[in-house]
Amino acid sequence: TSALSHGETQALFKVIHDLKEKGISIIYISHYLDEIFTVADRAVVLRNGQLVKTTKISDCTEKQLVEWMIGRVVERQQLQTRDYTEEPEVLRVDGMTQKTGYVHDAALTLHRGEVIGLAGAGRSELLKMIYGAEEISSGKVSIGGEECEITSPQKAVDHKMGFVPEDRKLDGLTLVGSVGDNLALPELHRRSKGGIIDRPSVK
Repeated sequence: TSALSHGETQALFKVIHDLKEKGISIIYISHYLDEIFTVADRAVVLRNGQLVKTTKISDCTEKQLVEWMIGRVVERQQLQTRDYTEEPEVLRVDGMTQKTGYVHDAALTLHRGEVIGLAGAGRSELLKMIYGAEEISSGKVSIGGEECEITSPQKAVDHKMGFVPEDRKLDGLTLVGSVGDNLALPELHRRSKGGIIDRPSVK
């Protein structure tokens, strides 16, 4: 259901319910525990490939399921916030403007150990621009206090940057290639000559 909308998920649950009413048995695998309590009669918990527990859904709670899954009691933790402005600056983006699109004059600063969350229209485009995968009309990127010209993903990799795209299948993998082909992509320029890939070096 991770790829489905709320309405599509509800339609799926109706199909499951209708099949159940016809006496058809269903095995439903999910990472979303609320779905298990919505559609399932029994839960089977596996941990490290071993059967841990089989129970009726009506006889357990979500907290118990989590504890069986990870093998220990989970205590609710208070989210700790921290001011990272005293830490060294690792990335600065100034005046980043997309050639055609949503992003205009975007800016951000990232410090060592800090995590920044981006939301709203243009978030994916901004990250692609920083990584050199989206054309810009203006803007600059500084890494460790030094301005860098990142005009392609290869230059971003050379600056020890990584990028996990929103759509991994479309933008992150070559599905017709092997695992080795995909692992070799970031340094393909070192494994090819005259545009021809040295296949033995990829394996």
